[in-house]
Amino acid sequence: MTSIRVSLIAAMTFCSLGAAEIYVSPSGNDSADGSAKSPVKTISRAIELSRKGDASSRAVIVNDGIYMLDKKIQIGSADNGLVIKAAPGAAPRIIGGFNVPRETFTAVTD
Repeated sequence: MTSIRVSLIAAMTFCSLGAAEIYVSPSGNDSADGSAKSPVKTISRAIELSRKGDASSRAVIVNDGIYMLDKKIQIGSADNGLVIKAAPGAAPRIIGGFNVPRETFTAVTD
């Protein structure tokens, strides 16, 4: 009976700690803490914040929206175990490169 109680308490403690989840939203702020109520704006910042957590239980949760990348996302061996996934029901779009204004183009006639 004592071992069951100890195991149950240990399991409840582990579950209450949960994984280190960092949330991202296009309307977030990279000075935020990355919580669900105060998400960061960029995936790169979320990865930086996730490195402060336990390597085996880190997750970056990406909310709905469009994420324009202006630089590479740097992931290395220190990020083993990191999971980057969409928030439940979300369909985020991650786009690399840069926008070229329509005015840059001219019509071609032959």
